[in-house]
Amino acid sequence: MQKTLRMRYLGWLCAAVGVACLSACGSSDESASALHSKPVKRGVPHAATQVADPTANMSLAVNSSKGLVHVDVKFQMQTRPEPGQSLSVDFALIPDPQVTTLSAKFEGDEGLTIVSGDQLEDVQKPAPNVPIHHTVTVLPKADGIYTITASLTVTTDTEPKVHTFSLPIIAGNGLAAHGGPESERPQ
Repeated sequence: MQKTLRMRYLGWLCAAVGVACLSACGSSDESASALHSKPVKRGVPHAATQVADPTANMSLAVNSSKGLVHVDVKFQMQTRPEPGQSLSVDFALIPDPQVTTLSAKFEGDEGLTIVSGDQLEDVQKPAPNVPIHHTVTVLPKADGIYTITASLTVTTDTEPKVHTFSLPIIAGNGLAAHGGPESERPQ
């Protein structure tokens, strides 16, 4: 039985190699010299049309919800967070075609104040796969590792569901808020 299966497999393998060899040979009626004697069109080369992803440089927020979310959440910070200095965090909420309504609320950990942009009001019938941009300004009070939580209310054809996304904010040295010894801090 095994010998029969091996022979059948070997037969299929030989047939596949044969087809590959024949297709590599080509079946053109024109000789190589005829191909080279054709006039070449010279002009401006046309670049392939590519749509640039406006969120390509953004990071993806961590989804802590279970199930299908229907929205990707990306974020970007223009500068490094420093204690006592406000910082703008740019968000891009990217809905899929099933989303009919979308809203969001942004909150910070203790020690990270949301200065502005804590709410994104209802967006009715958002365009599928088109980023909805929103900016949240935060103020870290001290060195530390903080979290911004984005709670999205997403409505599809069914009922509205709340999905939670998180993103880290490392202000200053980061570890000082956790009371680590001075020798453990990165230099």
